[in-house]
Amino acid sequence: MKKSKREELLEYIIRETLWMARRYADRRMSYATSMYNNAARIAQSLEILDKNPDGTWWAEDLDGISFSGLSEEEWEDLAKAKYGPFDYKEVL
Repeated sequence: MKKSKREELLEYIIRETLWMARRYADRRMSYATSMYNNAARIAQSLEILDKNPDGTWWAEDLDGISFSGLSEEEWEDLAKAKYGPFDYKEVL
């Protein structure tokens, strides 16, 4: 099914806004991180979000998983993409 011009433009706006939002939210200790991650989860489910250059969709909150809005699985994917292999359960 072909997308309307409006749908294409809205997807463009979402993609362009989310990459900038992730750039702002990543590695902060802020509500912005969980807000971004929730928006990224929705955009991902709609298939309008590409992975970031580091290979993940998520932003990292420096206060840890409880402030990130991520599940343990999402947090582990983020940590592996950014920091490589180690036992992530030790830092949760």
